[in-house]
Amino acid sequence: MLEASQHRIVSSDGVEIAYLSFGEGRPLVISHGAFTVADEWFATARALARTRRVVIIERRGRGRSGDASAHSLDVEIDDLAKVVSALGGEVDLFGHSYGGALILGYALRTGFGGSLVLYEPTTAVAAPVGGEKLRSVEALFEQGNTADALALLYTDVLRMPADAVEATRGTPTWDHHHAHLRTFLRECEALDGFAPTVEDCAGLKARAALLLGSKADQWTRNNAAGFVQRIAGLTLLPVRGQSHFAHLTDPVMLATLIAESLDGLN
Repeated sequence: MLEASQHRIVSSDGVEIAYLSFGEGRPLVISHGAFTVADEWFATARALARTRRVVIIERRGRGRSGDASAHSLDVEIDDLAKVVSALGGEVDLFGHSYGGALILGYALRTGFGGSLVLYEPTTAVAAPVGGEKLRSVEALFEQGNTADALALLYTDVLRMPADAVEATRGTPTWDHHHAHLRTFLRECEALDGFAPTVEDCAGLKARAALLLGSKADQWTRNNAAGFVQRIAGLTLLPVRGQSHFAHLTDPVMLATLIAESLDGLN
């Protein structure tokens, strides 16, 4: 089994950010989503690393990376910029969910001219990510009712059916999400402030593809449609039989689709 090598950079605010590297060749940097950690992307990375170097950033507030009391999308873009610089600058970028918003924000801010593959990037282009619904979740969290906060987050923000919430309660997934709830809430706040306009996206220099699960919910479909309207030449590709978590349910298939997307863009 291909093992990862671990590396670190120090970001603009002094926080240490870890990244894991697999394989050799032109780097593909993976920026993961809000409720995930780097390890959940290892299977996808190993499949991709047969033909390229794959780098997974462990985003701040998790596992191998440090954290700071202040958070913003901008400071996470700084983290990404430091990693890209450490890799020599010539990279391609893949982002899932929050990570998709992050790599898009990086490309818009820096004039990045490589390839972007966005897997259901979560932004506020069509509707708020959390909006007013997030206020009740945050209130429960601040009161110490973290289990109730997570359950309400599932139903009101993540749009999960009540029976699915109850089926999740007490599972490893519940425990994982509960442990990262504070980090998730601040990231929802950051995403509610990220809604690139048509004018913003007109300045995008990168070639971009957007992956959309064939089982995606309507909110996610509306968000994707917003980017089809905003990004000229955007390639829209289905992730057949999947919703938001193909890296967990079929990582090899997802790796193949990412590789094909990059081949089509390059």
